[in-house]
Amino acid sequence: MKTLSVHTLLVLLCISLWAAPVSAQSFGQGLSLTETTPVSVLLDDPDAYVGQTVQIKGLVVEVCALRGCWMNIAGERPFESVHVKVDDYDMVFPLTARGKTAVVEGVWQKIVRENQFGFARTPLDPNKIPDPADRSTTDTFYQLRGLGAVVEGL
Repeated sequence: MKTLSVHTLLVLLCISLWAAPVSAQSFGQGLSLTETTPVSVLLDDPDAYVGQTVQIKGLVVEVCALRGCWMNIAGERPFESVHVKVDDYDMVFPLTARGKTAVVEGVWQKIVRENQFGFARTPLDPNKIPDPADRSTTDTFYQLRGLGAVVEGL
């Protein structure tokens, strides 16, 4: 009889742990969109989404260690990620977010800026050194200007 009570308590404990909701922490404005855009879709045609508010979901692979003002979200394919930037102290992503799943909303941005080297840092073909005539003095990259986020498991 005593053994049956202990087993019953263990089963109830397991059920309560399994049924417990996963904790999540919300940042900024939270989430308003109902549809998530896969990171690979954004990266396949980044210009098509410039200026649009999009929602992405993925694994947090890196977080700003100084101010928590950015994080990188992994995509579905190996070695792809999206840089999520927020204004300093507008939202502060904790370092413990690394390795957790995050859903982030923001405005997709195209950033073009001058570089100090006189050519693109990442040549189209990494096996070729850019011809001086083909050198560009700008770098172009894309990022998500974060408006709101939810990180699961915090």
